[in-house]
Amino acid sequence: MPIIRKKRSKDQPYVVLRKTESENTALSWAARGLLIYLMGLPVDAEITLESLTDQSPGSDAENRELIKELIDAGYLDGSL
Repeated sequence: MPIIRKKRSKDQPYVVLRKTESENTALSWAARGLLIYLMGLPVDAEITLESLTDQSPGSDAENRELIKELIDAGYLDGSL
């Protein structure tokens, strides 16, 4: 099932997601956390490896592995 992201307003700054993503045991805890973080970003956010590394305790290499994990699981399209 695809992930549908909606624009949020200042009055409604919440992210609603199915538990399926946060409970997907095929993903590591770190990948689930990254996925939830990405889902909470604004729809028009520019996401780069550098920006993720700036927000993450992990290194570039660790974040690349998490991104690959999300791509392999079908959550990202690989254009990051």
